[in-house]
Amino acid sequence: MVDTSGNEINFPIDLGGTANVNGGAEKANVEQQFVNLFMQSPVAIAVIKGPELVVTIANDLMLELWGKGKDVIGKPLLQVLPEVAGQGYFELLHNARATGVLFKANESEVILVRNGITETLYVNFLYRPYYESDGTASGVIAIAVDVTETVLARKRIEESETRLRNIVVQSPSPILILKGEDLVLEVANQPLFDLWGTGTDAIGKPFLEILPEMRDQVFEQLLKRVLKTGETYYGYDTPAYFLRSNGIKETRYVNFIYQPYRQTNGKITGVIVLATDVTEHVKAKQELIQSEARNRLAVETARLGTYEIDLESRTIIHNTRLPEIFGFESSHQHYYDELINTVHPDDTEIRTKAHEIAKETGELFYEVRTIHPDETIHWIRLNGKLILKDGKPGVIVGTVFDITEEKEAARIMEAKISERTKELLLANAQLEKTNTELEQFTHISSHDLQEPLRKIRLFTNMTLTQGSQTFEEGVTKNLTKIKDTAERMSGTLAALLNYTQLKKAGDFVAVDLNKTIEGVLIDLEVVIAEKKAQVSFDALPVIRAVPHQIQQLFYNLLNNALKFSKPEVSPIITVTTKTVANAEGEVSDVESEKFVELIIEDNGVGFEQKYHDKIFGIFQRLHTKQSYSGTGIGLAICKKVVENHKGTIWATSELNEGSKFHVLLPVVSNESI
Repeated sequence: MVDTSGNEINFPIDLGGTANVNGGAEKANVEQQFVNLFMQSPVAIAVIKGPELVVTIANDLMLELWGKGKDVIGKPLLQVLPEVAGQGYFELLHNARATGVLFKANESEVILVRNGITETLYVNFLYRPYYESDGTASGVIAIAVDVTETVLARKRIEESETRLRNIVVQSPSPILILKGEDLVLEVANQPLFDLWGTGTDAIGKPFLEILPEMRDQVFEQLLKRVLKTGETYYGYDTPAYFLRSNGIKETRYVNFIYQPYRQTNGKITGVIVLATDVTEHVKAKQELIQSEARNRLAVETARLGTYEIDLESRTIIHNTRLPEIFGFESSHQHYYDELINTVHPDDTEIRTKAHEIAKETGELFYEVRTIHPDETIHWIRLNGKLILKDGKPGVIVGTVFDITEEKEAARIMEAKISERTKELLLANAQLEKTNTELEQFTHISSHDLQEPLRKIRLFTNMTLTQGSQTFEEGVTKNLTKIKDTAERMSGTLAALLNYTQLKKAGDFVAVDLNKTIEGVLIDLEVVIAEKKAQVSFDALPVIRAVPHQIQQLFYNLLNNALKFSKPEVSPIITVTTKTVANAEGEVSDVESEKFVELIIEDNGVGFEQKYHDKIFGIFQRLHTKQSYSGTGIGLAICKKVVENHKGTIWATSELNEGSKFHVLLPVVSNESI
């Protein structure tokens, strides 16, 4: 028997019938006592006998646990609890009865239908063999304690702690939890590690072991005070210095909250710390104080003109620099209208509009030309604040700056930019012309080189045919090599020309992939017949594509599968397809919401997966030319075709286990074709 903690409790009498009982009455009395003890047991208990696991006896606690009545007595357990089938408990019962080995488990999950309701319970249980008087194990004593509430309560606590940890980890501000008198770091997030300059290895270490420099600062005392009193502490713009790994002392400023961490019973076991690094904010405030002094000095050194205008009296108070900016002597006070009249007639509308905007926003800003008394033209930039007086514009204060040199520099820069732009446009046109000429050169060179190669093959073949009987074996062998080399070079030039032409934009039209692949199979029918290959394909969709490029894609992929087949093994090639609703991360710059993935699978020689990128490079080969013929351009053409169609291609394979080539292409709906 087990108690609520899962510990075994021994029965007070021998269940195997070995007790020395004299006389039938006395035996009946003992058996009745056993039944009474059995039925009054503080834990759920039942005796289950025979290969069919028949319920022989069960106390009220077990019937309550099962959610059944006393009518289950004498019935097989599978009939009583059919929902338990497949959960492993019947197998454990059979094993305990057959082997005589006791089995027990704690907090085991079981699904029961109790009173018509499916429930998930957690139980501590023990299966103990039931022995007859002759020593044979005829059944099992099942003892169980329902610990569902305990388990669920613990799970709720664990879930609560998990949620708390998730909140901590995902917070953009430093958060940590320190536990115990030693203030051991139990939970922290990355912003905290960044602030402290530590890593996750700090978890589980005391606060002062992680940051020994804090011993001489106020934070340890504050943490222990919160731990002791339970009173929350708030700190603002508090300086804290850290000793970094390079030995440099760095001062940071933080706002922080020390909140007591309480258990469900209210006991304080730690401190929750929420911190905000306000170093930049504090430095900004310090800088603001300093900048006010600097600004006063800057006004003088930058030769800014300052002013305060009373709009009602139209009087102006200004520094000595202001008249100089307008071309007047600075030795005496000047009038507001006197300065305004210097604004260039063509720019007066700019000034008027700026003042109208200032009435709405309070901000005055404009750049205008002014005419000095000596008739020279200058530029000024005026900044100001409009201050209302009794709800009406009353005073304007601000600065004026001479930007004549700045405007002249901008004019020169614009001229240079315009000149440079023209040069770039000319260079771009020249580059396009060069690219066109290069493409023409590639095309012509390829065709011009094909002609001498054709003649080399022709005359070599004629020589071999006409003089094969008179040539020595070595000469014939060399001529054959010349012929094969010329044919390979011709094939390479043709493939290279095909590859360069893929860079040209083609017309996208509706392409039925079924018809495309059927045409390719006709082109390859001789090779398919020679190799006794089997090629099958699913019903394929219609896509918007360049027809001849898609034909090249299928031709090279199927030809590749045929070429790299195993010796003496008939190639089996399948083309399957599936729709991909969301290809985000696989392809880019595509507006289609639906994609088709084509999978070309073969049973050929395969390759090591580490070469999956190399095989798509131009002239890249994994095998020698003697082992497998080809130009080394076929898969490069495939990749280029797929890229032209805003798709992607990749391959998976194992050596001697065949290959799979995956092609992901956008699909067009019938309505848009």
